[in-house]
Amino acid sequence: MNDIENEPDDGILELGQETAEVRLTDLLRAWYRTYIDRHSERALVIVILAAVIVIGYFVESKLAFLNFFYIPILFAACAINSRTAVLGALFSVLVVSLYALTFPDQFLLDTERGQLLSHIITWGSFLILSGALVGRLNEKQNERYNRSKKLVEQLKKEQIEVDTSHKKLQKGNESLQLKSRTIESLKEKLEAVLYSAMDPEVVRLAVNRQIVTEKKLMTILFTDLQGFTQYSEARSPDVVIEGLNQYFNAMEPIISRYRGHLDKFIGDGIMAEFGAPLHFQQHAAMAVLAAIRMQTRAKKERLLLPMRIGIATGGAIMGLVGSEKRKTYSAFGDTVNLAQRLEMMCTPGKLLINEETWNNVSHFVRTRKIRMGLSNEKVLEMEDRLDKLQDIMTSGSGGGEVWLEAGRIATQLGECNRAVQYLKDALRLLPQRKIEIDESIVQAVMVEEERSQLEVKGRIRKVTAYEVLALSDPLQDINKFPPTFHKRYGSQEPKLNGVSEYLLAIEAVDASIGQSRVTTSLSRAIAEAMGVTAQTRETASIAGYLHHVGKRFIPENLLNREDAEHNLQVMTGHVNEAEKVIAELGVEVSSDVLEAIRHHHEKFMGGGYPDGLKGDAIPLPARIIQVASQYDTLTAWKPYRDAWNRKAALSELHQQTEHGHFDPKVIAALTKVLEAS
Repeated sequence: MNDIENEPDDGILELGQETAEVRLTDLLRAWYRTYIDRHSERALVIVILAAVIVIGYFVESKLAFLNFFYIPILFAACAINSRTAVLGALFSVLVVSLYALTFPDQFLLDTERGQLLSHIITWGSFLILSGALVGRLNEKQNERYNRSKKLVEQLKKEQIEVDTSHKKLQKGNESLQLKSRTIESLKEKLEAVLYSAMDPEVVRLAVNRQIVTEKKLMTILFTDLQGFTQYSEARSPDVVIEGLNQYFNAMEPIISRYRGHLDKFIGDGIMAEFGAPLHFQQHAAMAVLAAIRMQTRAKKERLLLPMRIGIATGGAIMGLVGSEKRKTYSAFGDTVNLAQRLEMMCTPGKLLINEETWNNVSHFVRTRKIRMGLSNEKVLEMEDRLDKLQDIMTSGSGGGEVWLEAGRIATQLGECNRAVQYLKDALRLLPQRKIEIDESIVQAVMVEEERSQLEVKGRIRKVTAYEVLALSDPLQDINKFPPTFHKRYGSQEPKLNGVSEYLLAIEAVDASIGQSRVTTSLSRAIAEAMGVTAQTRETASIAGYLHHVGKRFIPENLLNREDAEHNLQVMTGHVNEAEKVIAELGVEVSSDVLEAIRHHHEKFMGGGYPDGLKGDAIPLPARIIQVASQYDTLTAWKPYRDAWNRKAALSELHQQTEHGHFDPKVIAALTKVLEAS
């Protein structure tokens, strides 16, 4: 083994021999060049003299051999320099001339001496000229060569410097990458720690230094558990914490789904903001929908204790608040105090909102106005009596006493405008009781003030509060559908696991609440009116239900624009993303459903999106859901316009059909459905 290790490598020996040979050759070349440089002129003289002697004694035709002198002269011009070549040429001419003068007979054949000298002079001139020209050309060539050589050497030097710099840069880059990976790792660990204490979106903004302190319009949500103090005192700490964590784990995803910022857990309560730090125009709707879903889940899963929720919309200051070492991103101001006060006065299992929130959500939720100083039972009793009186007054069978009683009940409920109208009608029927009725009108104004007084943080202020009862069912809107429509199609919504929550969160962003429900039901009704197959009806129904799932990826500012329904980016975006979203949701649908969703923005006469199909080339379910969706868009309330009535919407759809947008057969079926009694 050792012998093998001690044996020389043949490849290394051969390489060494080759290197030695190369070095010897270089030394010989260097010696040769040095010797030539030192003895070039002497060697040239010797060569010329030797040539003259050889030609003079051994060559008979000496004139013919004069051209031999071009060889050393041109060699001198190329190998030495032009000066040596010219001097060599002059020397050659001089020697040959002397030889010719000394031994003219050696050159004379049939030529006279004058001609001989003329011939030698001509030959000598060309010899000198050739030496000078070739030498000069050679010098220029050498100059260019030397310059090129210097440039090459400079480039080699610079290349070495570049290589050195590159290696240093590479090492520096590797070091930076290592540091970057370390920083990213630390950042991920920091974010992981912060995520457990702060909202992920706030963490991202804080890490990127994008947090700003601002006062803006937002919606504040407060929750609290009824009787938690007694609950916690009667149980062990482990049971209390486990139950509380279970409750929070159920509520937090709902707040996140509706884009809320979970500010903090306050004992058994939650504080959240909607519309901050990320702006959403429909923050009030998102907060109310989140609260409805929170109450629904809490009741369904019987989480811990009954929950109270208070919501207020208004201006609030938002920013990082705290000490130098510890801060939290939170909101504060009158709106925060009001939301908390509404939560405290809320009935367990219910949801209270302020008037500004109500103004933004009243189009799609059913509410009941809260009267301060009256119990819920008393309010329900008075409202029931008022409804009965209203029926009597509508029938025309009641006298002035009925109107007077209705006015007084409306007064007690704090319904000032309604009370004044009833009392004025009573005065018309009972003019003899003018003084009494006038006093009742004054009392109606005063009671409204009392019923709207709410103490917030020690201050008395006028606040109108509403209890949210439930989401309104758009299929029961008589301005939109015939009275029998809900009964026939209201229960035929597709049962797709987990999709309804996802769709509602999408619809909340642009306040298009219920669009999926309307489109799926109306698509089924249109398909039935057209007499298509059961499979086509089912495809149209499912596609109508899912046709806007891709809006999840459309920027909020585009969805809330007045031209959103005609905006190309909105149309192209949600159509292109729909299939991916459906796959992510784990919903199994047929290829026909996906095709219908993809092509529901095609135009019947062509020019639509995405493939420019026309006529029967557009799948029939796509043509159906396009009409159903457009009808819902026209008849639904939008932040930038009021809802259209049924007649106006149908008229608009017929006009668009004349311009080639919709299939006339589908529009005819829609008209048949909506005109049904």
